[in-house]
Amino acid sequence: MSRWSRAVAVACVVALSVGYVVLGADPSPPQLTPAVPDWLQHGAAYALLAALTAVSLHGLITSFGGLAALYASVHGAVLEVIQFFNPPRTAEWSDLLADVVGAAAGAAVVVLVARDRTRRARTR
Repeated sequence: MSRWSRAVAVACVVALSVGYVVLGADPSPPQLTPAVPDWLQHGAAYALLAALTAVSLHGLITSFGGLAALYASVHGAVLEVIQFFNPPRTAEWSDLLADVVGAAAGAAVVVLVARDRTRRARTR
């Protein structure tokens, strides 16, 4: 991965992380996708965060997928704690579960794609 593409991935991780906290702490956040179930929004958001984190860590450490999923999951947990202390927002276990499942899925996709690319490169 080039320095430029890694820098873009890191910038996206930072932007998403900050954006999620800003929206999550807002007492009345905008309904961006009201037709999509809340659990699916959480899962997709944290899948994206974990995937971008995994992309930015790939090639730097061997357990990049696990660390990416851990980062995104902890981010979701911290945001739920922030919401617990920020009425009228509420912390919900179902949101945290969706965050963790999404994070695991997002990181797993990046790991599987990276393994497939490595395998294909070796067979050439």
